Amino acid sequence: MAQLEPFEAAKIMYEKLATILRGRERIVELAEELANAKVELETCKRDCFNFF
Repeated sequence: MAQLEPFEAAKIMYEKLATILRGRERIVELAEELANAKVELETCKRDCFNFF
């Protein structure tokens, strides 16, 4: 395996870190969407139960 120049190695590590952080942000967004969907589902179930 060829040795990378320090700048190139740092650049690659920075890009990998940025990708990981974007992934973590997306996971948080999806968790929030799931929580909101659960609330909506519970509301629909309650409304349906109260209707009948």
